Amino acid sequence: MQIPAKLRKYESFVRQWKSAIQRGVRFDFDFPEWEAWWVKHLGKDWQDKRGGVTGKYCMARRQDKGPYAPWNVECTLFEINCRDKGKNGTAPRGTKHGMSKITDKLAKQIYVAGDFPKETARQLNVSVHIVRQVRTGKTWRHATKGLPLGRMPRKMPRVNRQEAKAIYLHPGSVGEITRIFNRSYLTVVAIKKGKLWRRATKGLTAPPENKWGRLGGHALKGTTKA
Repeated sequence: MQIPAKLRKYESFVRQWKSAIQRGVRFDFDFPEWEAWWVKHLGKDWQDKRGGVTGKYCMARRQDKGPYAPWNVECTLFEINCRDKGKNGTAPRGTKHGMSKITDKLAKQIYVAGDFPKETARQLNVSVHIVRQVRTGKTWRHATKGLPLGRMPRKMPRVNRQEAKAIYLHPGSVGEITRIFNRSYLTVVAIKKGKLWRRATKGLTAPPENKWGRLGGHALKGTTKA
C-alpha cells in the first residue's frame, strides 16, 4: 500500500526532530513551518531533492551552532554540509560515530603495537582491516595524535626446529595450528606433508587423519612419516 504524501512528509519531519534531540540540539520548527521552509527553498517537489546522500539537499545550521530555527539554518548540498562539519569540528567521530566498532583506548593500543597487523588483530580481537586503517592514520587520528607509531618487525622469524616438531605433532586442524603458531596455512601443510623440516620430523609419527577435522584434512591426505 502506498503511503500518502502528507504522511511521508510528516515522517521525515519527525526523523529530523528526533535526530536533533538525540544530539542535544534545540529544534524550533513545527511541521507547517518546516514544510513551508522546504517549499520556499526547493519548490513543490522538495521531497525528491532532499536527502542524506551526495547530490541531495539538507537543512544545515550556520557554522553548526545554535538551534534548528528559521533564522539559523540554510539549504545546502549534503556533501558541502559534511565538509563544513569537518572544518567546524562538529562531525561525529570516534565512539560518537554510529558505525564505530572500537574505542579510543583500543585504537591507541593498535597504533603503538609493534607487531604484524595479523598478529595485532588476533591479540586484540579486531579485523586486520581495522588495524591497517588505524596504523596508516585513515581512521581514529584524533585518538592516536601524538603517539609513537609501533614499529613492525622487518620480517616474520623463520620456523625453527622445535617449532617444526610441535607443528608436526599437533593433533589440531590446520586452522587451529595456524592460529596457535601464527603461521600460514601453506607452511603448516608443508611441514605436515614433510616438504619442510623433513630432517627435524624424521622418525616422528604424525597424528591420525581423523583428528584433523574438516579444515585441512583434504590437504593432508596421504601424509606419511618423513
